[in-house]
Amino acid sequence: MSRLLWIAALVWACACQSGIPTVVDPGPDPGATQRIVFLVDHPDTPNPSERMIRDRLVSLGIPIALIDDNAFVPSDTTGCRMVVMSKTVEDSLMANKLKECPCGILFWEENQQMLRMLATMNNDGSDGAFWHKPGQNVWVRPEAPAELRDGLSGTIAFYDRLAEISYGKRLEVPAHATVVAELGVPGDHKVIYFLDRGEALADGTPAAGKRFYFGLHRDTFLFLTPEALRLFDAAVQWTLQE
Repeated sequence: MSRLLWIAALVWACACQSGIPTVVDPGPDPGATQRIVFLVDHPDTPNPSERMIRDRLVSLGIPIALIDDNAFVPSDTTGCRMVVMSKTVEDSLMANKLKECPCGILFWEENQQMLRMLATMNNDGSDGAFWHKPGQNVWVRPEAPAELRDGLSGTIAFYDRLAEISYGKRLEVPAHATVVAELGVPGDHKVIYFLDRGEALADGTPAAGKRFYFGLHRDTFLFLTPEALRLFDAAVQWTLQE
């Protein structure tokens, strides 16, 4: 085990015992081991879902830094393996700061899909940006890549209760995007989809890195079913790939 990973593991173990937030930040130059950047509203007091996501990511053995959206600058992603962006970030504050980020981005801040932000959906927000609704089930496309649906297909329970599911609008996610799951029935709004590095975004520009949308809301990760967690883990692993 490298010295950096050993230190990360030690900090994580101590944090779990003391109850303090599990935040392992190797600094701007993490050396040979790249880090995951997790953007949230309050890194010192993440909500329960953000804490669960953080701990799930820490289990991968990759250093992770929780960064306040108010303090974020694009250079924070230097040397990153992946950026994870929570719904709690202020979308107008983030704007298009991540547009040129070369590492993969896993996100569920639905307004970040807009043309003037990450541009994964053909919508400028002029008609409003309210792309979430109460739901519990999603429909997994049987033709989606096997590694991203982990053997699942058809209707599955996404949450263990009724809660907000966010999405990309059915006719505004680019037709060439790979869709893993939709909202309830085939052809509905896109709950889980991605664009690979180099693929055209909704504004016609090539994606600087992988862009993966996973339709959570503000504090709904803790409601994910075991099947939905399989989809989330698959999304993480795909986004991490070089």
